[in-house]
Amino acid sequence: MRLLPPLDEDLLVLISFPGDILMRMLKMLILPLVISSLISGLAGLDAKSSGHMGTRAMVYYVSTTVLAAVLGVILVLSIHPGNPALKTAPGAVERSEEVSSLDAFLDLIRNLFPENLVQACFQQVQTVSQKVPVPPQVVRQENITRLLPGNLSLLNATVTEISLGPSTVTH
Repeated sequence: MRLLPPLDEDLLVLISFPGDILMRMLKMLILPLVISSLISGLAGLDAKSSGHMGTRAMVYYVSTTVLAAVLGVILVLSIHPGNPALKTAPGAVERSEEVSSLDAFLDLIRNLFPENLVQACFQQVQTVSQKVPVPPQVVRQENITRLLPGNLSLLNATVTEISLGPSTVTH
């Protein structure tokens, strides 16, 4: 690609689109694979071993959650992040006026291949084009992002499966 002349932004989006769809499908496969392997692994253990492992996981999870909450409160009280003048209503997202039909079509296909099936029930990917003020020597003048808050977190699912796994064991 370095030997080619600079490509148009729309062409770059089209070139990267199949890889984006592949990554979304792979992310959708991760959670069921991890959960099924945890269930089958815990079902193979005796109840005492899985109980000890579940207890350790719960203690670790609760302690790290409490530590993160305390650290967050301390940092918020000491740093005072955010400017009250810039606050917007919760959940309000500025709608972009300049979303192309290509972006809308690609978002439609992206929503057909969700990263998370549960999240796909109440959220959709949406491309937002935002003008960014730049110095005159820079060529690109807009920032295109895809809004979908949150990332894939396997910790909650892992703790849930470890705590519920022993109930699936039959004697």
